[in-house]
Amino acid sequence: SDGESERIIGQWMRDRANRDQVVLVSKGGNHADFDGLATSTITGRVRLALRRLGTDRIDLYLAHYQDDQTPVQESAAAFDGLVRSGKIRS
Repeated sequence: SDGESERIIGQWMRDRANRDQVVLVSKGGNHADFDGLATSTITGRVRLALRRLGTDRIDLYLAHYQDDQTPVQESAAAFDGLVRSGKIRS
């Protein structure tokens, strides 16, 4: 089901108390509720992923594909804001 892998990985990290030994990588841009790379979709997808994973940060966050409808400056600013807030590291 949707988000199941994030929930499984989150539980796995909690069971082992190994969050600091794991590099979490996720991607956005292709979720049914958060399609594209506008600020609201990027931040919404990251917020959802963090909740499912049960962590405060994603180490590497990727754009799943190029969004020709959203200016790249907007997407880059959204990623930058998430890095500055500590929700994603890179």
